[in-house]
Amino acid sequence: MYSTLRRLYQLSSRLKNRPSVSNINVNGLLNVLDASKDYVVKKFVLSSSAAVYGDNPVSPQNDRHETGPENLHNGITKLDGELYLAMYHDL
Repeated sequence: MYSTLRRLYQLSSRLKNRPSVSNINVNGLLNVLDASKDYVVKKFVLSSSAAVYGDNPVSPQNDRHETGPENLHNGITKLDGELYLAMYHDL
């Protein structure tokens, strides 16, 4: 029997230390996703970043724009998180 979670939020902080950013944004999310498999999660909210779109002059941006992150700090690791979340959703 699984417990039910109505909402699960994954937030992270902005850090300047690259190993910490990767650890929190990617490994931290994977830890939360792995732990959430023991629950029925009705809604999972991932806090991403506009940095996943890179230097895109279009404003405002939305999730239909092409991604192209340019930095490891937020862009690449946040896009990794979005892709992992989509993969876990399809499991």
